[in-house]
Amino acid sequence: MRSTRIAWYFKSDLTFREARDRLFALQAGKWIDRDSHYKPDSISGALPGGGNARIFKNGIGNFVVNLSVKSEDHDFEITLQKAKEELFASVLSLLAARDAVECEPVD
Repeated sequence: MRSTRIAWYFKSDLTFREARDRLFALQAGKWIDRDSHYKPDSISGALPGGGNARIFKNGIGNFVVNLSVKSEDHDFEITLQKAKEELFASVLSLLAARDAVECEPVD
């Protein structure tokens, strides 16, 4: 079994609440709110191709998305690639994300 966690910083004209509402409306039941006193507020959900995404607000119009993938060794790279594609094609496009740059994951 292998696992990894990678992240991207991105910008969007949406507020955190608008981003949350879009995800909840179009992908109902797949996303949940995470409210924490120790970390920034976030939204998390499972991706159909494998993996989990967690989106954190990072100031006005700025976000960080963590992508966590866990898979058997023999298909890890395929699962990771599918998760990245799903994240960008379905989630980040829905949020009108732009200027995505790989960064350190939010712990």
